[in-house]
Amino acid sequence: MAFIGFPFTSNVEEDEHGQPIYDRAVGADFLQNLYKIDRGNGIVMLIDSTSCQVLQTSPASRYVTINPGYCFINGIRGYNDELVTVEIDAADSSLPRIDTIALRLDVTANKRCIEPVYIKGTPAQTPTIPPLVRTAQQYDLGIADIYIPSASTVVEQQFINDTRLKTERCGESLPLQAFDTTGLYDQMRDVITKNFDLIKSALDDTTAGFLQNQITDIVNNKLYPVGSFFFSDVITDITSQDSRCPWNFIVGSQWSEVKNAVIRAGTPIGYFGSDSLTLNVNQLAPHTHNFTPGPGKDFVTPGPGSGIGVGQNSGHEYPGHWFGQMWHTTQTGGGQAINILPRVKNLAMFRRDS
Repeated sequence: MAFIGFPFTSNVEEDEHGQPIYDRAVGADFLQNLYKIDRGNGIVMLIDSTSCQVLQTSPASRYVTINPGYCFINGIRGYNDELVTVEIDAADSSLPRIDTIALRLDVTANKRCIEPVYIKGTPAQTPTIPPLVRTAQQYDLGIADIYIPSASTVVEQQFINDTRLKTERCGESLPLQAFDTTGLYDQMRDVITKNFDLIKSALDDTTAGFLQNQITDIVNNKLYPVGSFFFSDVITDITSQDSRCPWNFIVGSQWSEVKNAVIRAGTPIGYFGSDSLTLNVNQLAPHTHNFTPGPGKDFVTPGPGSGIGVGQNSGHEYPGHWFGQMWHTTQTGGGQAINILPRVKNLAMFRRDS
């Protein structure tokens, strides 16, 4: 095709049937190619930022709405002057999917229109966005992707991803030349994210700093103030690096060892000796004592339980052997459990000096 200028006034002639013939007439394809120079594909948002925006219904349902607005596709202008409702297919019972709402240019002979279309995605464990149709006969602008959770019954706004500003899916139609808004979209999102993270970090640092100061004050001045004591049955040396030692976590504090002693314990936990409070059999070796009475003396006693040798039940070392009115003069002890040890615990005491 040669260069064609537009517009020119046509000279009009008539054919043999009397119909006018315009010598500078142009077809739709010429105008479409000409308009492509003026604007790129996308939604026209210079007047209204909600142009062709997809929203949930109120209340939420299995339908979404498309706002009135303008679009431009391959040199053809589209205009919607009323709210359009689109039905979304029921959710899969076990797998999620992603559906797309698009504006489709269809130049086939029986269509020749721009209309909203619903593109259903494929249910999957990790669903993907369905592809748009872009051929010589049909061309889609994807204005929203909708995540459909498994077994869901309504479409909520939080699952509608507005893609009008994504150039690869739709983009904004701007005068003179196409403008890739993807970088701008990503830049705006990054700025918002960074600002949000900065504010969050500032709040976190402020809160964390305040709490840390409170914790430091409690540890340094209230938990173990100067002059207080620290007791331990495990730590026995002031040079210990054990993390439980207050001189290891109270920065700059000075401590001294006051006393290290064995004391009677109030509970059986951690005392020296058997947990049953008795010596086990053979802890005291078996041995024998011979008792010799003095001149004119014997071991006659008024009855069991008294005399020089008393039974095991009294807590002494030797079991008694009773023979009539006399205790046997030879006593054997040891080789058995006895109950004579007190509970004891080793405690070290340290004082904070500064």
